[in-house]
Amino acid sequence: MPFSSSRGRGAITLAALAFDASVWLIGALFAVFGFVSALKNATESDRPAILPPPQEKRRLKQSQPVAVALAHG
Repeated sequence: MPFSSSRGRGAITLAALAFDASVWLIGALFAVFGFVSALKNATESDRPAILPPPQEKRRLKQSQPVAVALAHG
């Protein structure tokens, strides 16, 4: 029975490799989730600097006819 010990070692090695791969995969998923969360936070915090808030756009659109009427007298 010389093969039984080598098969046992192979099974243990395979189980250890599967465990290491699953730990690596979970770590990679957490890293991707962290990156996406940081990117979302960065885009949401920079939005007011690039685009006016929706209320401001509405106010500008409503005041535009008044400005045109005042300009034409």
